[in-house]
Amino acid sequence: MIPSCCLPLLVHLAAATPSAAEPGGIGLGSAPRGFGLGPILGEPTGLGFLWRPSGGTSTFDAAVAWSVPDDRLHIHADWLLTLATYRDPATPSFSIPFYTGVGPRLRMGWKNERGSDAALLGVRIPFGMVILPNSVPVDGFVEIVPVLTLYPETSLDFDAALGARIFLGRRSSPPTATAAAP
Repeated sequence: MIPSCCLPLLVHLAAATPSAAEPGGIGLGSAPRGFGLGPILGEPTGLGFLWRPSGGTSTFDAAVAWSVPDDRLHIHADWLLTLATYRDPATPSFSIPFYTGVGPRLRMGWKNERGSDAALLGVRIPFGMVILPNSVPVDGFVEIVPVLTLYPETSLDFDAALGARIFLGRRSSPPTATAAAP
């Protein structure tokens, strides 16, 4: 069952016309490349990192953060795949890639039933979108992340965050007839 909060995103993604999508439908065009870092706010809150290599449609992100309500250290690393990139011809100064991915999550500082600290280990499946301005080496993102906690017990959790990153790498050339890298 799809949560009702995700339906508008899915409808908008399905309604994107081929003329509004980048050639190949999945690249990030002139997105900044290399290493990016910046704050993430939500659950968790902390410092996020992203590696956007040249070529392909994959990126890699990670965060060292704090789960404020649960008072735990949060560490995650995700492989992300760009599903589609929306470009509005009326506002060509930015693009909006939609992504999903998978990766591990570790949370430490949780008290188990014996009162001792225990680590929570799980698998994240992020769904999100990035706002990529064409003129500056930054991006902003929002994501919702179902998390299947596997250890010490199985449960379903959710993370949700928004954030921004500044990139220390170079910008790619504008999109060509082939799909560009994320």
